[in-house]
Amino acid sequence: MSRSMTAYLNEFTGDDFKASVSMYVGMKSTKLYCHSTCQQAKPENSIIFSSRYEAERLGFRPCQSCFSSLPIGVWRDHNEYMLLKAPEDFRFSVNLRYLNRSQDECLHKVENNKVYKVLELNHTDVLVEVSSWQDRILIVRFVGDTPQKQSIRVAAASYVWDWFDLDRNLTPFYQMGRTDPILSQAVLDFRGLRLIGVTDLFEALCWTIIGQQINLPFAYTLKRRFVELSGRHVMWRDQPYWLFPTPEKVAALSLGTLRSLQFTTRKAEYLIGLAKNMINGRVSRDTLLLLKGYHEIGEELQRIRGIGPWSAHYVLMRHFKDPCAMPIQDVGLQNAVKLARQMEHKPSKDELVELTNGWDSWKAYATFYLWMTLSS
Repeated sequence: MSRSMTAYLNEFTGDDFKASVSMYVGMKSTKLYCHSTCQQAKPENSIIFSSRYEAERLGFRPCQSCFSSLPIGVWRDHNEYMLLKAPEDFRFSVNLRYLNRSQDECLHKVENNKVYKVLELNHTDVLVEVSSWQDRILIVRFVGDTPQKQSIRVAAASYVWDWFDLDRNLTPFYQMGRTDPILSQAVLDFRGLRLIGVTDLFEALCWTIIGQQINLPFAYTLKRRFVELSGRHVMWRDQPYWLFPTPEKVAALSLGTLRSLQFTTRKAEYLIGLAKNMINGRVSRDTLLLLKGYHEIGEELQRIRGIGPWSAHYVLMRHFKDPCAMPIQDVGLQNAVKLARQMEHKPSKDELVELTNGWDSWKAYATFYLWMTLSS
């Protein structure tokens, strides 16, 4: 690490500011939302939002003047790299453990305590390296050509912020989990873990279809074959770094091609049908976000062929970050609860509902932490 970066990190760590903002202002005329301190924020013909997620649910997009896609005070732009100040209860190392759980993972690579991932930002493919300082300050470095536009650099930092769900205050979760007989060991062992998201809706839906009724290692194998068949990649140091296939690429595949990769006929039909529905607009994130709440989104997701209750809850949990989502039929969740409670049998659906009754709005995080107990 260069002396200049070390100096910046020390200065950044010592800054005495709070990474928060009281409200956001949505401009009805432009459909942009701004920090309340932004010069573009005008009181006339505007809407006040308590969070940027609330603004985005109504179709507003972040302002490129105040970079409202990130909270105030959490980032510094140093051109070749961005610094992000994560919350105090974040530990990068434990999140890397999750990201490094499969050798067949093809959409990111973990090497030397760093994770590498290609992002498509403003129609530009950007390879980023994410590492940490003191296990908390995130360093988002641009590998290869540094984006000249600050908006693209900030978009990369914003992606990482959302990827690790860093807006979430986990203090209530840890307070609840510390005394819960199922969660107490998990929150102790994995404190600092975040519910790492699947930021693209098409990818999240495809992943649930791929993973249905098979074990996790084989699911990763199928995903890698699927991505390497129809995705695109960026080369760096003679290694490919992959992006998930677009709906257009998947819609053009044949059932026979997917069958040759060991997909069942049913799953091949689901994937190609989903891709076509994404292209024609029958399935879209923006449309789903206009629904009244997560329950309605879940019901709408289940109207997609191939998406049942388990898949809908998985997408609500990993993509939409619904805190109450819990795929209660999930075998992994059932096994983790059985292990934590030292039960002789896997809990039934009714038993699981009763055992998790006190988790309230932390069901998604509880599920994610329990999944980690199975891969440790």
